[in-house]
Amino acid sequence: MWSIPLPCLRYYCARQNIPYDQNFRNRGLINHSYFDSIDTPIKAYLLGNFIADGCIEIRKNSSNGINPTKRLLLGVQKRDISILDLVKSEISPNSNLIEIGYKCRLNITSEGIVNTLFNKYRIITNKTYDLDFRFDFNLIPVNLLRDFIVGLLDGDGTVYWNKQYKRVYYIGFCSLQKGFLEQIGNIFKDKFNLTYKLSERKAQYLGGSPTITLKIHIPRVREEQIYNYLYSNSKFCLERKRSKFSNQYRGNSSSKEAITP
Repeated sequence: MWSIPLPCLRYYCARQNIPYDQNFRNRGLINHSYFDSIDTPIKAYLLGNFIADGCIEIRKNSSNGINPTKRLLLGVQKRDISILDLVKSEISPNSNLIEIGYKCRLNITSEGIVNTLFNKYRIITNKTYDLDFRFDFNLIPVNLLRDFIVGLLDGDGTVYWNKQYKRVYYIGFCSLQKGFLEQIGNIFKDKFNLTYKLSERKAQYLGGSPTITLKIHIPRVREEQIYNYLYSNSKFCLERKRSKFSNQYRGNSSSKEAITP
């Protein structure tokens, strides 16, 4: 059998309008249907984290746009590399981690996953600037909703400790998508009768679109309840955020601190 370099194969298939499976090298190594159904806690967690920190990319392989390469990209700080290890073990064990400075990135080529994220969950390319983004929470079973929220919190969330009152003052989420943040705020409002507010700050580096922060205020009497909702019997979370939330609401911290994304 002839050995043909993959770039040459792609080129000649495109020239002759011959379809080919761009994922054939990884067949059996990537779970292309992973997000088709959110039916386990880890799937809910990883979907939430991907919405916070991930993106999809669609690249044309030729001038006529035949057989575009579709892949998902997820980047984190090196200290949170455990998230990428989790994605690898669940979806694509043979993918390589890319380290750039203090960050790590994982790229997975999968037409199936990208199509699901795009068509089912309305996640588009350049999703950061999709200011009208809303999530259909009917796609997440009620018993897996907390895992989805923890995934968001581990990506773009903050737990804020107030020194003056010596308690967890609020949990927060940051985004450009006001409607999506309102959805998250209303979940805590309806479930725990908590109040929240949205604040905007103009960010020139994001094209002038205001960065919006959702702050969900937690009364002292609700600290343990919220902690247990998010983390009780949970197997999937960033330990550094979980432990700081736990230590702080129990009064073991003596300083004001924001647990950053």
